[in-house]
Amino acid sequence: MHITLENKISGILILNGHHGNHKTIKKIPNKLSKVGGFRAKVSAFSYWNFMKKNMDHAGFVETSIMRAISKKVEMNKAVKGLIPSDLSKKKLDNLSKLASKSFIAATKNGVWGDPTNASAKVGRAILKEVITSIVKESQTCLTGKTRKLHQ
Repeated sequence: MHITLENKISGILILNGHHGNHKTIKKIPNKLSKVGGFRAKVSAFSYWNFMKKNMDHAGFVETSIMRAISKKVEMNKAVKGLIPSDLSKKKLDNLSKLASKSFIAATKNGVWGDPTNASAKVGRAILKEVITSIVKESQTCLTGKTRKLHQ
């Protein structure tokens, strides 16, 4: 396979938003570096690596983010799921392995965390943190230099 960059693209950033894609997306930069004629620098990130809070699935963090971007989140359907902070490291490791094969089997209801107190205000703060961090990281990856953001 030969890829040409006729439009002189020198950098590509891939932003992952789904944990199930994480392992595959992390492999893309290395695979593309082996393609003849492909010279663009490729960086792949998952958005949850740019926030201080631990990522969850349909829990407090993810539901807060969804509330920040949509008025259609039905909080009356929010139910507590698997709470990782309640588990020993060994139990959490075992559940994480199980979750990679069957998320429902590990969590019972598909929820990793507790969404019942999720808020749009917290979601906006998380999004601001993530976006600011991604922009800084993107500038570093593309230019090799960290720049101060315009605020």
